Amino acid sequence: ASSATMSSVAALLSAGGGVVDPDAEVPQAVRDDIFAKLRTKPGERICFDCNAKNPTWSSVTFGTLMCLDCSGVHRRLGVHVSFCRSVGMDKWTYRQIYRCAVGGNTRAREHWKRCGVGASKLLCALSGPERARREAV
Repeated sequence: ASSATMSSVAALLSAGGGVVDPDAEVPQAVRDDIFAKLRTKPGERICFDCNAKNPTWSSVTFGTLMCLDCSGVHRRLGVHVSFCRSVGMDKWTYRQIYRCAVGGNTRAREHWKRCGVGASKLLCALSGPERARREAV
């Protein structure tokens, strides 16, 4: 994540007098502000898996943003592989939000590319009509 994004997140987190417990629940207004700032970056405005616009779910495990359909794919993989949460409906802890702030779609794509896993291989979890529909977009 960029230093500007990190400083914005750090400022938001410290606005509450510091985080005593990283597993404490983040207030809804702070959560919404953090995700709004994270989604100002172009790479965070599209689903990590399928490039759908305006993702509203996140893999806490990988710190990536994704669409509702892809969050279903991740959920079917199991929480031991990818733990998903809604960025607007679910409760978040400071530790979970931090993972998204330091991770993000752009950094995750760079990581998987370095590991030899390109975007076309990331879609392999999608099957049949769902995959064909996404690739047509």
